[in-house]
Amino acid sequence: MKEYGVLLFESTHHAMEAEKHLKELNLPARIISTPEKIKASCGFSLKYEIDSEEEILNLLNQEKVLYEAYYHASGKGLNMTYRKVG
Repeated sequence: MKEYGVLLFESTHHAMEAEKHLKELNLPARIISTPEKIKASCGFSLKYEIDSEEEILNLLNQEKVLYEAYYHASGKGLNMTYRKVG
């Protein structure tokens, strides 16, 4: 079973800005299409390792990068479930 975090944004610009800040600090994260099971206003999200979640959220808050919500994904293959965390 794999697990990861999914961070949702209000705009593509915010998703790209978040990815840029995280890459500068070598935090593993990448832009993905927002999973269909999650309703969002932007078609792009950020996929990240859950172990890095606190550090990622702190950085985005510090840099004032706006995000809508974040989820934890778990499952296998195409059978992923998403639980809203924040």
